[in-house]
Amino acid sequence: MTELLKILQKIMPKEMSALSRRYTLLHTIRLFQPIGRRLLSQKMRISEKVIRTDTELLKSEGLIDIVFAGMTLTEEGARVLDSLQELMRPLEELDKVREGVQTLLESQELYVVPGDSQNNQEAFKELGKEAARVLLEHLQGKSTVAITGGSTIRKVVEAIPFQKAPSPFPKLMVVPARGSLGNNAKIQANNLVAKMAERLQCRYRLLNLPDNLSRKSLDSVSQEPEIKEVFSLIRNADIVLFGIGIAERMVERRNLEPSVMEEIREKRAVAEVLGHYFDGQGNIVSTSCSIGLRLHELEQGGGYPIAVAGGADKAEAILAVRKYLRRGALVIDEGAAKRILALAAGSKTL
Repeated sequence: MTELLKILQKIMPKEMSALSRRYTLLHTIRLFQPIGRRLLSQKMRISEKVIRTDTELLKSEGLIDIVFAGMTLTEEGARVLDSLQELMRPLEELDKVREGVQTLLESQELYVVPGDSQNNQEAFKELGKEAARVLLEHLQGKSTVAITGGSTIRKVVEAIPFQKAPSPFPKLMVVPARGSLGNNAKIQANNLVAKMAERLQCRYRLLNLPDNLSRKSLDSVSQEPEIKEVFSLIRNADIVLFGIGIAERMVERRNLEPSVMEEIREKRAVAEVLGHYFDGQGNIVSTSCSIGLRLHELEQGGGYPIAVAGGADKAEAILAVRKYLRRGALVIDEGAAKRILALAAGSKTL
């Protein structure tokens, strides 16, 4: 990426993301014109809602025409597209990386931000901002949003702008996808739920239970009316925002029994999602006694999933759980994306 683009990315990351998307949109229209919104959405693999917003803006600027047969580029639109080519070439290279990963993972919607969160806090921030943008685009007035804990989801919450009164989401409900775990309160789901609700000025409910209860204790507390009510909200959530963990880190964070930790390590787990541990081939090798949302509920078409993971060191974990990333949105960074392609190129089993 040129020095100018790096500066622009730092100063106005949201605008640069929109510029890249609209540039690609204009380029796609040029290739397939006349083209309708639905087909354009399929080719770009982004939602029709985003396509509608962008095309209406481009039409108002005189860059495209929208007629019965579909959308076409205007003379001015073609001129603008040609003028942008040199500037956008580095971003096009990132877009090629995104397309390669999207094809590999078969993701419904994939977003890739520049940089590598593994060793760059600015990139980590941008990852959070992009995921927050995707979340806000999918919010509806009466939505229920279930979120997990973790440092990545914390970045997403911190990137959500504070809404001005009166709240645009007075009937929105935010709940933790799972019980709390570990001793770091700053990244526990309950804490992040309260912070998200504060920013969105909406309702929320907490799940005041540890994540790792015994089966007997879990069966007992599940019958409490207040817990049952929160469970119902979680399992009927419209949107599920979650991170993808590296198994070894999550084993330490969850304070598991030594025998369980040893088993997970012996089975060479590399990833963790919603209390499920996966080996490098995507097999579930261990499952914690879950409080809240279960993986099969997400797989079977529950809420709209938004998965977020950044850093080259998360690539193996992302590949391990890719079966569960096909539906909904996946937000990653350049470091993870390039490492995913490198791992895939070096393995005949991927």
